[in-house]
Amino acid sequence: MASTTLIQINTNHARRAQDLLLHTLAECGGGIALISEPFNIPDKHPNWMSDPAGSVAIFWLGNDNACNPITSGTGWTAAKWRNIIVMATYLPPSINLEDMETSLEEISDFIKRTPATPILLGGDFNAKSPEWGCKFWDQKGRLLADWASGLGLLLVNRGDVNTCVAWRGESTVDITWANYSAVKHVCNWRVWEELETLSDHRYVGMIISTSGNRTTDARKNSDQKKWALRKLNMDLLMTALESATWPEDIPADEPEDEAKKLTRILTDACNMAMPLCSNTRVKGAYWWNESIASLRKQAVIKQRAFTRCRRRRRSTQEEVDQAYEDYREARRNLRIAITAAKTAAWAELMETIDSDPWGRPYKIISGQYRRRGPPATEMLESQQITEIVTTLFPRDTSQAVIPTPLEDIDSGEEEEQEDPTVTEEEITRAIKGIKANKAPGPDNVPGKIITLAADILLPRLCRVFTRLLREGVFPREWKRASLVLIPKPGKPLDNASSFRPICLIDELGKLMERIINCRLTEWVESTGRGLSVNQFGFRKGHSTIDAIQAVKKYVHKSNEKGETVLATSLDIANAFNTIPWPVIMGAYENYDYQDT
Repeated sequence: MASTTLIQINTNHARRAQDLLLHTLAECGGGIALISEPFNIPDKHPNWMSDPAGSVAIFWLGNDNACNPITSGTGWTAAKWRNIIVMATYLPPSINLEDMETSLEEISDFIKRTPATPILLGGDFNAKSPEWGCKFWDQKGRLLADWASGLGLLLVNRGDVNTCVAWRGESTVDITWANYSAVKHVCNWRVWEELETLSDHRYVGMIISTSGNRTTDARKNSDQKKWALRKLNMDLLMTALESATWPEDIPADEPEDEAKKLTRILTDACNMAMPLCSNTRVKGAYWWNESIASLRKQAVIKQRAFTRCRRRRRSTQEEVDQAYEDYREARRNLRIAITAAKTAAWAELMETIDSDPWGRPYKIISGQYRRRGPPATEMLESQQITEIVTTLFPRDTSQAVIPTPLEDIDSGEEEEQEDPTVTEEEITRAIKGIKANKAPGPDNVPGKIITLAADILLPRLCRVFTRLLREGVFPREWKRASLVLIPKPGKPLDNASSFRPICLIDELGKLMERIINCRLTEWVESTGRGLSVNQFGFRKGHSTIDAIQAVKKYVHKSNEKGETVLATSLDIANAFNTIPWPVIMGAYENYDYQDT
C-alpha cells in the first residue's frame, strides 16, 4: 500500500510562504500540496499544475508522489495520484453568491463524471459554518454545505483549531471534502499549528493512501533490489567472481540449470561488491539552516502568545497590539533570513561554474524540467493496464500459413552440419555491444558488471552458450522481461496506442541473442539470397539517409523517362509485437538455415 503526505495551504501570494511550504514538504520526505493563491507557478514545470488564472495550484515533490494532470477550471484544478483524484480549489472572499454557485457547478460536473473514483477536494473556500469549526453561518457557508450534501461529499475536517489566523480574527475557511470512495483513503487530518507558514493560513496536513490490491505496489517492491553501481568495489567484485568460478565445477544435468547458475554467480558477486540502492529522502530545502529553524520556532511562539493574549478577556488593546507587533517582527526576521540564505546559496552555486562548468549548475539546468517519478501506468487501474498490455502483445491463436519457399535450394545431398561451438571471439564481440547506463533486466545485474567480469567468465560463457545452442534451448529465465510502457506526449493514457513498449531482459540473454543474430546475419548474407536491397532498417551500414537517396535516385530516373511517380506510405501498427511466430519459423525454414 502506497501512502504520501498531503498539505493544503493558502500562501497569500507570498514568496517566502511558498519557499517555506516547499521546504516543509521536503521535511516530510516529499508529498503533494494543494495551494491557494500561490506566489509563482514555474512555466512548463512537470511538478506543477494550476487553473488558467493561476489562483490555485497542485505541486508534488518526490518520485513516488508524481501526479498525472487531468483538467482545470475557474478556481480549481485536478490531478490523479495513483488511484486517487486530488483537487485544489480557491474561492476568493470577493466572489459573489452567483459566481460562487457557477464555480461549484463546474466542479460538480467534473465530480459527477467520475463517481466511482476516490476524489479528495481541498482548498480555501472563504465560507463559514459551524459544521467545519466557525462560530456562525454566512450565506456562502450555507451554499457550500448544501452543495456538498447534494454531491454526497463528506467533511474531512476534524478538531476545533482554526486554519486562518489574522489581525482581524481567526476562522476556519480551509476545508477538505471527500467522496464516499475516498474517505477510507484519508487519515491523520489535522491543522499543523506548531509550524509557521509566513501566511495568514496554517498548514492543513493529512496522509492519503492507496488500497492494498494495486499491482503497482508489487511492482514497487520488486524494484527495491538495485545495486549502487557508483559504489562498486572492484577488488571485491573480482574476488567474488574468481572464487565462484574456481575450481571449475561439474556441468549441471539440465541446460536451464546452467543458465541459472551463471545468473547466480553474477548476483552473488553484485551483492558482495556493491550495496543496495537506498531511497534517500531530501531533508529540506537547499537553503535551510539551523538559524532559520530557530527563527521559525520563535515565530510560532510569538503567534501563540498573540492568539492567547487576544482571547484573554483581561487583555487591553495595547497588550494585544504589542503581542501582534512582536509576532510580525518574528515573521519579518524569518523572511529576511530565508532571503539571505537563498542569496548566499545562489552565489555559492555560481562560484562553481568556472571551476566545474559541467557540475551542479549544469546538472540543475539540464535536469530542471525532466519529469521524475513513477511510470505513467501507475496512474491507471489494474484492469486498464491488463487491457493495454493485451492489446500491445496479443496472443496468437490462429494457424498461420507458412509461406512457400521462393526457390528450391535442396541439392538432394545431406549438408554437413556446422559446429555450434561458441568462441571467445564471438562472446567478446557480443560484450562490446553492451551499452553503458542502460536499464537492466529482471535480475537487475548492470551490463557494466558483465563487461568487467568478461575475462574471468569467458570460459564458462563459452561452455554454457555452446551447450544451449547444441541442445536448442533458450533459457526461460532469460526470456523474462521487465515491461516498461513509455507514454507518447499528448496522448490519452487509457489507449494502448498511446504507449511505446520496451521489454528489458537480462544482459546474459542479450549476449546469447547477439551471438544468434550475428550468425543468422552472416549466413543470410553469405547465401547470395540476402536481404532485399531496399531493406534499410535494422541493418549494419544502412540508414534512413540511404533510403532517401534511393528514392531520390528512382524519382530522377523516372522524370528523365517522362514517367509519373506515386509514393505510398504504409505503416503496420504494432508490427513487431503482432507478427505470428509460425510466419517467422516459416521464413526460417524457407531459408533452410542449418541448426548451428
